[in-house]
Amino acid sequence: MKEILSYRLNDFVMIHPDVLQEMYSRYQSQIFSMSLFFILFNLYSVYGINKNNFLFTRLYISLSWIFVSLYFFLQYFNELHTMGPYFLALFIIEAFLLFWWTRGKEFNLKSIGGSLLGIGYFVPFSYFLNKSQGHFLWFPLGIDSLCIVTIGLIFMGPKNKKEILVLLIPLLWLFYSFFI
Repeated sequence: MKEILSYRLNDFVMIHPDVLQEMYSRYQSQIFSMSLFFILFNLYSVYGINKNNFLFTRLYISLSWIFVSLYFFLQYFNELHTMGPYFLALFIIEAFLLFWWTRGKEFNLKSIGGSLLGIGYFVPFSYFLNKSQGHFLWFPLGIDSLCIVTIGLIFMGPKNKKEILVLLIPLLWLFYSFFI
């Protein structure tokens, strides 16, 4: 019975932490040069929300989900984990769900969702979660930041029952990411 109590949740993750660190390190060394470009996009996106020009932000966040799914999952995560192809498909589905859900909606930047959006845009969570080995990965290059921005965007909009579909995939990744 004592053996069962000696397990940690991390023991059930199929990737060894050192291998995972190496994967993140390779991913970040490839895309780190794009950070300044994306920071400028983040600033323009927040500016667009303030001016009620939401099309750029909708498109930017949706395309970010596709970028991460094709670049991170297809090139790095799939080779290490059996769930890689499923996360790849889920992230592409999330891009389309998000773009569909946000059409024609009014969003309030001065809300909890706006705070999450701002934090997700400008705080490199991968650095603080020790997944980056010294690199600052801004949204959308940091996958955790991408999920937090999406949750913030959903909380900025009007509430309805369909938003649970859009929230499910980012919450699933954050839950999974917390344990790896």
